[in-house]
Amino acid sequence: MIRLVVGLGNPGLKYEGTRHNLGRLIVEKFAGQREEKFKKETDGAQTATIRSFFPDGSALRLAILPTYMNESGVALAALLRFHKIPPADCLVVFDDFSIPFGTLRIRRAGSAGGHNGMKSIIETLGTEDFPRLRLGIGPVPEPMDPADFVLQKFTREEKSHLEDFVERGAQALEACARDFERAMNERNRSVGT
Repeated sequence: MIRLVVGLGNPGLKYEGTRHNLGRLIVEKFAGQREEKFKKETDGAQTATIRSFFPDGSALRLAILPTYMNESGVALAALLRFHKIPPADCLVVFDDFSIPFGTLRIRRAGSAGGHNGMKSIIETLGTEDFPRLRLGIGPVPEPMDPADFVLQKFTREEKSHLEDFVERGAQALEACARDFERAMNERNRSVGT
């Protein structure tokens, strides 16, 4: 059962609106739709709690980490320890340049796939076995370095589809939290942009 959803991104105004902050943007959108506000918590993480989210009355916690992307694992590990949540009950939402812009992919486990935030999380937690919602931002144009690409803001063309993409991402987040297996089976498809 998903008890915590974490949106990856970099802190600070400098990184707002960049591709690498898409995971964070989706989680903020989901919280905003429910008029939930983020509050600072352990080790500087910001969390919002949606009470009685599940039929049994239990809550779903949303989080934004205070660290830069390549240190995500340290902050997430602290949050999981504090709330006594195993990695298997934590959904990580993040950008992925290896899949086309506008594509959603839901997985139960997997490698970092070249994503520094995911690499940090896998190394720190010592496992690849945690659910993830991958948000396509690719492809990376040749000969651009992927590290530069993810830190750029969305193009005008991408921005024209971004609102819809964020909305679909928030819907997929909710579907994952309510029934992960069903969400994975139904939503692993590309949506045209």
